[in-house]
Amino acid sequence: MTRIREVMVTTAIGASFFVVASGLAGAPWAACSDSVLSEDNQWSTHTKSWKLPDVRREADNLVSPVRGIPDAIFSTIAPSRQARGDRTPLPAPREVRIELAATIQSKQALLAALASAASGEQIVIADDAHIDLTGESHLVIPGGVTLASGGGVGGVGGALLYTTDLDTFPLFESGGAGVRVTGLRIQGPDQAIGSGRYDQPNSRGVQFTHPGGEISHSELWGWSHAAILAYPGADNLHVHHNNIHHNQRTGLGYGVVVSRVHALIERNTFDYCRHCIAATGDAGTSYEAAYNVFGANVTNSTVEIHPGGGNWVKIHHNEFHDPIGSRLVDIKDVTAQESFVYSNKFVRTVHCIRQFRNGVDYTWPAADSFVNITHYDNETGWAP
Repeated sequence: MTRIREVMVTTAIGASFFVVASGLAGAPWAACSDSVLSEDNQWSTHTKSWKLPDVRREADNLVSPVRGIPDAIFSTIAPSRQARGDRTPLPAPREVRIELAATIQSKQALLAALASAASGEQIVIADDAHIDLTGESHLVIPGGVTLASGGGVGGVGGALLYTTDLDTFPLFESGGAGVRVTGLRIQGPDQAIGSGRYDQPNSRGVQFTHPGGEISHSELWGWSHAAILAYPGADNLHVHHNNIHHNQRTGLGYGVVVSRVHALIERNTFDYCRHCIAATGDAGTSYEAAYNVFGANVTNSTVEIHPGGGNWVKIHHNEFHDPIGSRLVDIKDVTAQESFVYSNKFVRTVHCIRQFRNGVDYTWPAADSFVNITHYDNETGWAP
């Protein structure tokens, strides 16, 4: 575990400055927390504050394998907002680069830090560290603690944490509210499709069961059940700027799973998953998926919600690159509240949106007889 010594803040227009946190070594300082940037765009330390320019970029330029990934950043701080069902796009987030002194290089040091960290502290792992966690599972990240390395937008770089144990269920889990994971490469033991969901033991990457969690700027792959899970208790999970791929076990293989909570899933790249985003159909389940890029190698429905329908989904401003696979947006029942699918780009021209109810498939483009689904401004036959 390490304390902040120096912080460099770089605005979106390139202006930068350093903050020297001298005299603060004995006190936790949650510099990685979104709380350091207030709603009026005011960035503050214990002794000084500066007004950052409110510079925004086109949101669909943030994460795209076609246009390329912009310069790596450590932390992206987006203004809070309510989930929308209208045509208003999400604002592009303001970007702040935070550089921390990293000392953790070994498994022993990481386990010791996890055991002793308190809310508001950061556990920072060196960018070049490769830590084998085989044999470990249920590693608890305490509430309010940030587990971090220097990976940037789209999951490029950062420390590698990995396991070769097929029965890792999960590797990391939240131990309280406000857990944050950022800038890491988290590799699971199983990238295979396999012949059945339970032919071999299963693995999970990071599991949240407490509210206000966040996982960002990381790469997650090789998790036979799921890379990221938001389970009951983990309301308002924020999943953003990650590269999530090769989670594809037959009958399982999820990038992100949402169950009986709400999650915001934005500005990620997904590929080689059975389902990139999946949700149980239980009451209380909802998610918003926005500005994501879904690759051409998904083995089943790209984003979906299970029978039962849950509360609602909002799926907008995404790119769907799969030309021939299964359904892209797959709502397998009637959601309790109105769901919205809008302003998405689909490479294909068939089976872009599907609702399954009462034993019958309803698809768009084709017969449009949806119940509790509003869709508009979606483009088919899109050429990237």
